Amino acid sequence: MTTEFDRTTVYFEKYLSLPEGDSVVHYELIGLITYIRNASRGHYLAYVVDPFNQWWLLNDLPSAYKEPTCDPEQVEAAVVYSKK
Repeated sequence: MTTEFDRTTVYFEKYLSLPEGDSVVHYELIGLITYIRNASRGHYLAYVVDPFNQWWLLNDLPSAYKEPTCDPEQVEAAVVYSKK
């Protein structure tokens, strides 16, 4: 079974305004989910912002140095906004 993936780059900003009916709705980015795929499998990463405007990465895959964990890792906002 072969699955095709859409490789279109999606650009986003922290704030977004969209028309809805006769008004405009304003949105603020508070979370981002990315998908990483290699030849054998895929993996999702979740980035979320807390009430103090700090970004966190939630990753359940082990790194080369530690066991798998669901402990969040604090990341800079620039890391999140650089994801495409």
